[in-house]
Amino acid sequence: MRRIEWIDYTKGIAILLVIIGHTMSGVIRGAIFSFHMPLFFILSCMTYRWSKGGTDFIRKLKKSFVHLIVPVILLLLWNTFFTEGIIFTNKYFENRLLSLLFSSGVEVRFENYAIWPIGLTWFLVALFWGRTLFDYLHLKFSCKLLPFISVTLSVIGVYISKYIWLPFSFDIVLAIMIFLYIGSVANLDWFTQKPLIKSAVLFCIWGGTLVVEYISKYDYLELAAREYVLFPLCYVTAMAGSFWLCEIGVLLSGHFAALRYLGENSLVVFCIHYLDYSLLFKLWSRTDNDLLNCIFRLIVDIVAFLLVMKIKSLFIKRFKTD
Repeated sequence: MRRIEWIDYTKGIAILLVIIGHTMSGVIRGAIFSFHMPLFFILSCMTYRWSKGGTDFIRKLKKSFVHLIVPVILLLLWNTFFTEGIIFTNKYFENRLLSLLFSSGVEVRFENYAIWPIGLTWFLVALFWGRTLFDYLHLKFSCKLLPFISVTLSVIGVYISKYIWLPFSFDIVLAIMIFLYIGSVANLDWFTQKPLIKSAVLFCIWGGTLVVEYISKYDYLELAAREYVLFPLCYVTAMAGSFWLCEIGVLLSGHFAALRYLGENSLVVFCIHYLDYSLLFKLWSRTDNDLLNCIFRLIVDIVAFLLVMKIKSLFIKRFKTD
């Protein structure tokens, strides 16, 4: 599907917020985490072409596997063999395999066994299974039933996570169905109408509900850790924050081309950000000040991104020449 400018701008802002949220602590982290992953799930469905039949479904399944799961495997292999100070034992490799099986962003306790997280890439696994499941549901059920099924599965996912965390983060996969549904039915033209007014209203809804969550629990939505604060209020917060940032993307469209470029290649930035802790940690973690480290990390990740994209363009140019 054709690229939509304001969506790329929104993705550009969102991927920068991911870096900031993973570096800062306290209120800033909570404000970003309250919507940043739901936002990516919603955006991923806004321009996605859903399958038209069984054959098309299988084709898209294979394509999504290459696009989303292969990077997860490659990044996990990197961490498996190139993490500093690792002692290779049978137990170590067993834990790594279990890490891939559970694909959790945080440590999983399973039968008194601590399974290491795969980190940020849990999102790619959840997106792969979530979009695949939703695509299948949209083939099997009518448009009238789909919203009811999506809400029901989200409630089931949130409920299950209180008692057990499923392999492939499948409890989260169920919990995000409502976000995928919203993205699939979103009217893209609606976002471009009166964005200034809507952004102000959505900001108030997002901020107001988040304050309620902080006052009540001093906590925020964190999908990777299965923290569904005052559910379903935290979902209202997530959707309001997601739509608010979409309106910001509309307002900034055409003004900062760099944001659009980041958004168009957000998966590349995501992978670099995943690796920056093992490869570039000494470059950005230079002080005890979160703000300074955040600034350093943004600079390091963006410079690394530009280098990767330059190498990619040179490789493509050389390949075409040959």
